[in-house]
Amino acid sequence: MKRRRLLFTVFWWGAALLFLAFLVFPVLWMISTSLKPSGEIFQIPPTWVPEHPTLQAYSTLWQKGNFLRYLLNSILVALATTGIAVLVASMAGYAFARLPFIGRKTVLFGILTAQMIPGVLFLLPIFVLMKQLGLLNTYLGLILANVTFALPFAIWMMYGFYKHIPAEIEEAAWVDGAGFGGTFFRVVLPMGMPGLLSCAIFCFLSAWDEFVFALALNTRDELRTMPVGLFSFVGQFGIEWNYLLAGAVLVTIPAMVFFALFQKYILQGFAAGAVKG
Repeated sequence: MKRRRLLFTVFWWGAALLFLAFLVFPVLWMISTSLKPSGEIFQIPPTWVPEHPTLQAYSTLWQKGNFLRYLLNSILVALATTGIAVLVASMAGYAFARLPFIGRKTVLFGILTAQMIPGVLFLLPIFVLMKQLGLLNTYLGLILANVTFALPFAIWMMYGFYKHIPAEIEEAAWVDGAGFGGTFFRVVLPMGMPGLLSCAIFCFLSAWDEFVFALALNTRDELRTMPVGLFSFVGQFGIEWNYLLAGAVLVTIPAMVFFALFQKYILQGFAAGAVKG
């Protein structure tokens, strides 16, 4: 029995370490390549650790091009998308969880269905709509497009959190004379703060990594976000791998730190969102 338990433990630890190596290897290779000089990148056999490590790719990114501008654009778009999506989802999720209006489940199912459809299928209609509204090559157009795809999941996440809040607490607030607004802002929202944080993190990362709509809706260089800016290192006759991956490292670090600090709220959001409506 002890031998079987030992073998079981060794097997699962081995599987976990193998899976961890599978996840970590691309990140380590990205960092290694970003530190290599151009001549060493295509060396055969490849070098896992740079023989002549250099920070030339990083310094070139800051000295040339609009890397800082792309970074600020990404921050602006991601923060604005997060703010709008969280604001709407916090109220819409509560309405679906507490207000028994006609067609509630039908609308919820429609929101879930919209989340299942690949976003690229909406590229042409959204492009035409933004053109008619005069929102091409604007921050607002890209922000609204990102909100469109972040909002369905955010609503379901907040809906799940509100379903976990006992209705008796709200009824007690009503009895004490808090009213609808006071109950929502003073009782419900503070209790749903983990859901709001996990929802905000999801919306931020979703907008931070978005590429297709950022490429299609903005053609001016000063409006490009980081994913589109990194795409400029992909040329017709080759790819500047060291510069491309150096930029990828700089973009990935803030997202990884952000995720590491608030990962427990993301897990809480996913767990609470998996409720039956």
